[in-house]
Parts: sequence; structure tokens; C-alpha cells
Amino acid sequence: MKKNLGKILLFLIFPLIVSADLATYSLTSNKKDVYTKEAVEITFTALQKDHTDEMFFFLEPKKSDKYEIALLDTNTKKISYHNQTTSFKYLLFPLKEGEIDVEFDFTIKVASDDAVAQIYTGGRNNVKWIDTTDTKVKIKPLRLHVKPLKEDVQLVGDFSITSNIQSTNVNSYGSANIRYTLSGVGYNEKEFDLLKKIDDVTIFSEVSDDILKNKSEGSEIKREFSYALVAKKDFTIPSLIIKAYSPKYNRYYTLKTESYDIKVSSIDPSTLVDDKEFPQEKDYDFTTLKDIFIASLIFLAGFVTAKLSSDIRFKKSAKKQKFKDIKDAKTAKELILVLLQNYKESHLIKYIDELEAAQYKHSGRSFKEIKNEILKLV
Repeated sequence: MKKNLGKILLFLIFPLIVSADLATYSLTSNKKDVYTKEAVEITFTALQKDHTDEMFFFLEPKKSDKYEIALLDTNTKKISYHNQTTSFKYLLFPLKEGEIDVEFDFTIKVASDDAVAQIYTGGRNNVKWIDTTDTKVKIKPLRLHVKPLKEDVQLVGDFSITSNIQSTNVNSYGSANIRYTLSGVGYNEKEFDLLKKIDDVTIFSEVSDDILKNKSEGSEIKREFSYALVAKKDFTIPSLIIKAYSPKYNRYYTLKTESYDIKVSSIDPSTLVDDKEFPQEKDYDFTTLKDIFIASLIFLAGFVTAKLSSDIRFKKSAKKQKFKDIKDAKTAKELILVLLQNYKESHLIKYIDELEAAQYKHSGRSFKEIKNEILKLV
């Protein structure tokens, strides 16, 4: 059945003709006096008037820089033999003030019963075409009056925001990791960002959309902003203030997040296993003692190996173990964290910008290419 339904879309297009007796239609909206970026639901309904043959309705909105428009739903109902109605629902966001006209291309395709019957013959590799007579009907544009917002806002719709931070205490080789979650219904600001520059702080960010779908009230959004912040001294993640307008409640409101004071502790070089390559704090718990014991065994094994084999061979073995964290990194994001935590004072730190560009596909270099180059240097 799915195969046959798919074939209905294959039409042989004949020259367009114009007729006013094929169908009736209506073009309406749930509001015509709106604010910039306020959601508007548009409904177009076509009803078959000529019942001689099968009829199919097609509607396409014309593109414009004055609005964004997306299809919400299409529904066709069979009323009786050679008698059907189709409705199209669209979600529109006006982007410019003043009077704007929303225009559509409306096409009616008519096919005989014999032509329609052909789609049910033949196998998968023998697709039949439907011969149709096409009529392009000129329809009157839908006019909207778009008002400017009285205040400058960053969001239009009904939204909320939450924040979650892993820890407010980090060391100079670690990162403060914070996540903001913006959710609600309204206009989807595609270039919207939250955390701006903080003095003496390096910021790495990632944005993901868990939910993003359209409905009559607007675009339903759940967007997560993840940030990793690295610094050598204490700093503050400021409270974020976001101005917004709700068309539903006709009110201006403010979203506000908590501020966080981040304490950055320095590490005494004498407490590090390797103050250049592998900074790790000495914390005398069982795990650390176990690591020291294993490290001692490795040292003794290396000492014996050095006595029994060449010094070059030992260095290669140590090197292979030493840079295992780089080799084990599976993504650009993982490798960035490895370099920040374990190689911040080395010459490898220069690759962080390139890895970040590869993570967000802002450069022609791939993660694999950059990683291989780093491994050659170590």
C-alpha cells in the first residue's frame, strides 16, 4: 500500500490551464494584527466543485524576507465519489513591521479514473505515471498588519531557563562546567547565545536541541547550552538577564539565572607527578597509594629493561604508555579536555583552537588529521 501511495506523487505535467469552476477555496489566519515574530496560524482549505474526475490540490507558500513560514499539517478528506476537500495549515512568523502580503501558489491537478487506476498495475520496477491536467489558480494574498515591539527583547514567546553547574571549586588544570536549559514555545532565535566573554577565562561551548517542532502557538524548543570554562584564578559566571515578550499574555518579562563564584585552586608543582605533562594532585587515599605502587613497579620494570635492552627501546615503550590519553580520545571535544588537563603547559596546547574549529565544523581540517599530527609531535 505504501508503495502505491508513493506513486501518486509521480505526475506527468501538462501545460497549465485556468478554470474557475474546478474548486472553491478559502485562505484565513487566526490573527491579522500581530507583533514582530508573533506566531500566526494560516489555514487554506480547498473543496472540489467539479465532480467529473479525481482531483488533487497542491499549495506552496512563496518565499519572502518579510516572514518565515513552515507547514504544520495537510489533511485530505474523501466526502464522496469524485468529491474531496484538502486543508493546509502553516505556521508563520512575521519578521518586518508594516503591511505584509503572504502569497501562495495554488495548483489543481485533475486525473481520469483510468489514469489513477494505472498506479495499481506493474511491479516495483515498472512505475506507472499519472496523466494529469494542471490548473494554476491565482489566489488573493493574505495581508497582515505587523506592529513593532515597544521594548527591545531577545526572545518572543513563553520561555523559561534553568542552570546547573558541576562544581564551583576547580583547580587551575580543570574546567568549570555549566549547562543552561532554555525551554518554551515561541520564535526560534537561531543565532541566540547566552554566555559572553569573561576576562581571563577561556570558554568552550556546545549547543544542542533536544526538542524542536512547530505547532500553532509557535516553535516548541528545548535547547541546551553547555560551557566549559578554564582559568588560572578565581572568576565569576555572571547572572544572565534575558528580555522577552509573551504575545499570549501580552506582557514583557525577564528571565534571570543565578551567578556563580568559581574558586580556582593552584597546584604546587611539587605535588605533581609531572608538572609539565601530567598534572595530578597528590591525595593520599587508597586509589592514589595504589597508583603509586603501580608506578613503582613500572619504574622498577623500566630500570631492569634499561639494563637488558637499549635505551632507545625503553623510551619508545614509555612514550607509548605516556601519551595513551591522546590516542584514546575519540572526539575533538575529548581531546580538548585531555590537552587542557594534562598538557596545558606544553607546546600541544596550540592545537586547541584547531580542535574547537573541527568540533563545530568551522575548518577544513578533520579531527583525525589534527590528532595524527599531534601524535607525530609526541
